Amino acid sequence: NYLVNVLQSKNIEPSVNKQPLPLTVCSGSSAVFSITATGEALSYQWQFSADSAKTWRTINGAATNRLTLEKVSTLQNKYQYRCIVNGFCKTSDTSAAALLTVNPLPVVTLSTAPYTKLFPGLETTITASVVPAGGSIVWLRNGVPVSNTTNTITVNVDQVGTYKAVVTSVQG
Repeated sequence: NYLVNVLQSKNIEPSVNKQPLPLTVCSGSSAVFSITATGEALSYQWQFSADSAKTWRTINGAATNRLTLEKVSTLQNKYQYRCIVNGFCKTSDTSAAALLTVNPLPVVTLSTAPYTKLFPGLETTITASVVPAGGSIVWLRNGVPVSNTTNTITVNVDQVGTYKAVVTSVQG
């Protein structure tokens, strides 16, 4: 009877019971997909599709229940990822596909006008141009936040320093 129970326990077919979730990340960061599955002697193989799930390609070396993609790029935007789980019975179960959304990092360009050098009595405006537009701006002067949150800041000779605009895009 014990032998029958052991043999029967080896016949549990693999089943994905926690699907991978869709992810939204910024370009250059990591993306981590994971699943959980039940069954005996499970093995995993991750795949991706770059064409809306028409074709799937195996990801070499992605053989655990967790897939970590390092330094994703906007070229991977809208890729889908899924995992095939094989078991002792040589049957398999395939997870649902999870969508990866990769948002580009904002590009910030600073310019000054009308002056690039200040003397007493002069003012100049520093403008942060952001692509893609939108989001929020925090200005820093010598590493310390300044109260201005618009894309321009006006300074005079008493406010000379190193200015930096930290932009958080609308995607976060």
